[in-house]
Amino acid sequence: ASTRDARAAALLSDAALMARLYDESAPADREVTLTLTGGACSPDGYTREGCVLVNGSVQGPTIVAPVGGVVQVTLRNELPSDAASVHFHGVHMLGTPYFDGADMISQSSVPGGRAMTLRFLAWPPGTHWYHGHTGVDYADGLRGLFVVRDAEDPYLGTYEAEEAVLFTEWCERSARARHALRRARARAASSS
Repeated sequence: ASTRDARAAALLSDAALMARLYDESAPADREVTLTLTGGACSPDGYTREGCVLVNGSVQGPTIVAPVGGVVQVTLRNELPSDAASVHFHGVHMLGTPYFDGADMISQSSVPGGRAMTLRFLAWPPGTHWYHGHTGVDYADGLRGLFVVRDAEDPYLGTYEAEEAVLFTEWCERSARARHALRRARARAASSS
């Protein structure tokens, strides 16, 4: 087995770590709340409605955790009528596959006005991202970086600084508005 597989197996066989992971009252190594609201935003200088804001911003905060650490994310959905979920892309969800965030596949979405707390292990090391996994909320702003730091990083000490950047496509119309426009055009084309 690879070194990475052996390290993952070691995490899963650490009884104290697993007990802390499954005990919701136990402290986590990294705790964060992602509060979702809707509103106007202008990440490209053009203000538009229909944005999904995370903690008041068009991009969520960068979450940094130590490799193998317990991460606790509380998703507070204050979108009035929309359900939401968050998928941590690239994170393996060791021991907690039900917190993968894939709406209607591994878990249900969080209804508007409700909250859900996810607990999982930060694995594997590296730079990952999280994004909305319900409807079109990813395209309208529900995304952010998730960095898993590794004390055993073979490149540690060979660089002076490290910065993570998240690039994304942004459109002047919300994803819902673009979808409604496409449907209207398709209906018009099929009726002519």
